Amino acid sequence: GEASSVVIGFDENDKLIVGKYKSNEIEGLKLRDAMAFNYALVQDGAAVQNKNVKAAYTTRTALGQDADGRVLMLVIKGREPDSLGATLDELTEIMLQFGAVNAANLDGGSSTVMYYEGEQKNDGMAISASRRLPTAWIVKRGEN
Repeated sequence: GEASSVVIGFDENDKLIVGKYKSNEIEGLKLRDAMAFNYALVQDGAAVQNKNVKAAYTTRTALGQDADGRVLMLVIKGREPDSLGATLDELTEIMLQFGAVNAANLDGGSSTVMYYEGEQKNDGMAISASRRLPTAWIVKRGEN
């Protein structure tokens, strides 16, 4: 059968959709903004069991949403003396502690770069130099 991918995206009502979908199912989700990656962390308020995944500590990035619709963005630095990072299970637990009803792991390691108010907050852990990243989630502050 057709392979499934973990899809992370916001639908037309700003609800975060996280789950494994085949390509012919994705159009029906009516996603406005989305990407595909490898691990769902929380679906419908329950932790997703990611079996056969190495419990490596590394730099992590996660995106989630709580029951009130607030978007949760989490960056954990790792591979540094003051922070080893987190495992997927720890990332799931943190997202649940912050009330995530849906959450997913995004690309981590050297792909984890966070900017806040125009200032880069971490170095992305690239060994040689900064690298270009093809995807980003951008948050704009509302008027209120």
